Amino acid sequence: MGRRIPHWKGILQMAVRAQEASGLGYAGVDVTLSRQKGVVVIEVNRRPGLEIQNANFAGLKRRLKVVESWYEEGGGELTPEERVNMAREWDKERWRLTK
Repeated sequence: MGRRIPHWKGILQMAVRAQEASGLGYAGVDVTLSRQKGVVVIEVNRRPGLEIQNANFAGLKRRLKVVESWYEEGGGELTPEERVNMAREWDKERWRLTK
């Protein structure tokens, strides 16, 4: 903990674009940073594993409920940057439902 990942916002935006391009709903996106190419997508996973939960020390159930609730309340199409910003705001609020 306490480490900064370079180009984090760009990584998140690239992951959103890769997920959109894949046509999958929920997907895991593996990325790496290349000195020559910047953010590079390695693969998109239809059924991502539990590694993200272990890395975040947090389960996905609450996060998925927040996203599903947003869609049910009429959430619409957003740009990748808007989606990243929304997720970052939800993270600041510790993924609490606002109902």
